[in-house]
Amino acid sequence: MNKNRYRSPFQRLFQQKKSVVFTFFLIFSVVSWMFTKLSKTYQKEMTFTVHYGELPKGLYINGDKSTQIKATVQSTGFVLVRYSLRRPNLQMSHNQLREKDSRYYLLSDQLLQPLRDHLFSRIEVRGIEPDTVWIPIEELHTKKVPVKPNVSIGFETGYQLTRPFTVEPDSVTIYGNSALLEETWYVETQATKLRKVKSSFEEEVKLITPSKATFSLHPHQVKIKGDVSKVSERVIKVSITPKNLPESSQVRLFPSEVDILCTGSISNLKELTAQQIKVIADFEQKSNDGQRVMLSITTKPEHIRAVFLKEAEVNFLIRKQ
Repeated sequence: MNKNRYRSPFQRLFQQKKSVVFTFFLIFSVVSWMFTKLSKTYQKEMTFTVHYGELPKGLYINGDKSTQIKATVQSTGFVLVRYSLRRPNLQMSHNQLREKDSRYYLLSDQLLQPLRDHLFSRIEVRGIEPDTVWIPIEELHTKKVPVKPNVSIGFETGYQLTRPFTVEPDSVTIYGNSALLEETWYVETQATKLRKVKSSFEEEVKLITPSKATFSLHPHQVKIKGDVSKVSERVIKVSITPKNLPESSQVRLFPSEVDILCTGSISNLKELTAQQIKVIADFEQKSNDGQRVMLSITTKPEHIRAVFLKEAEVNFLIRKQ
């Protein structure tokens, strides 16, 4: 049977007051203990991040743009706890940097006063490490390199480029240390895939900065442009040019002209002439029976696809002079 049910109201009230008094004295004891502890003086090691102002033209920081230092500080616990809630950063001007043998540095003595100005007045700075902070500042070099497009284009059936697509700009300027620039010959675009293309296009593509690189580049993206047109066909008759003939000999080819099937845009095919295509009969590639010679297309417009309409060989007759 529960005895609490038979306690008088006076007994229950007395029990509650005892709990309240106990809680009060417990909280008071904890607060008093914390106050006593935080009133004492402590030394603490704190980490600060040093940032540098904008550098003169022609110089750059090759690596982290900030440096961390450790300072031993002394103050009461109240002040240290309060300051620990702030973000400890120092801003230094490039005019404060010292130079020796083209290397830039700061002495801990130079950081002492800015650090004191940054801290609460009741915090005393006892020491700073390291004694010397070296900043990896180097001379900025430039180099112009071509852009290498990483572009894959798939066309709708019956469509193609009227001419090779263009990259604008086709080169960019990179900035960094001379050793790194000497190893960089081009900058590649991000992989770009175009599918089912049936009209002219213009795409902005970002450039890739190598992961190991500490240089910057300008611009950061380029435009890929392409003119697309419906594909058509045209047969054009082209004269055959002999090559590697025996000395003091003449040759007759049968036939002396061949039909070439050209594929491309309607506008390009209209402008195409026979003089833009060169067909060679190389007599170093005669047939075993010595009666036929192989043909090859050695010259054609870049935006035109050209193939032989019939067999790629002809008969010949050689006559010595």
